[in-house]
Amino acid sequence: MRSLFFTLLILSFLASCSAVYAQTKQPDERTLFSQSVTDLPAVDKVEIFAVEGIRTNRKDIDCTQPDIVCSMISGKILASKTLSGEDANKIADLWRDLRNGNGAACFAAAYVLRFYQNDKLLLVTDVCFHCCNVTLPGTGIRSICGDREAFVSFKDLVTTELPFPKLETKEPDLR
Repeated sequence: MRSLFFTLLILSFLASCSAVYAQTKQPDERTLFSQSVTDLPAVDKVEIFAVEGIRTNRKDIDCTQPDIVCSMISGKILASKTLSGEDANKIADLWRDLRNGNGAACFAAAYVLRFYQNDKLLLVTDVCFHCCNVTLPGTGIRSICGDREAFVSFKDLVTTELPFPKLETKEPDLR
């Protein structure tokens, strides 16, 4: 009888510990991906920036400059476009269709997207279409290649709305 009492006491203690743990643990990465991607709330404005990455310590970057966009990866703005209404919804709908998958490792983000609802910023994400990765709050760099068709549709719409500008390249002086 005594061992039954101690067994029940230990089981109730373990149950209460697991309940406390469940309430205090951080959401897993799948939940954070869902919050930022598949469950993104309704939007009424999306800003798209074509950027050239800045290879410097972020402390050295003046994020108040009008030609700089600061997110997880800072970049010099080469071009931008703001979409609203139905155009913003098209991008957001395709964004929500993206699925986590396996991306490559280059991460040279050429685009930054900002999603808004009633002028409230919901999400800022850096996007690299080469390696199929984005930055998400709380998770860092995540792949969006889980559904190839959804990825291609999203990429095509973003790059159609704001084609990446041709950069001038300097020919090396071979003299």
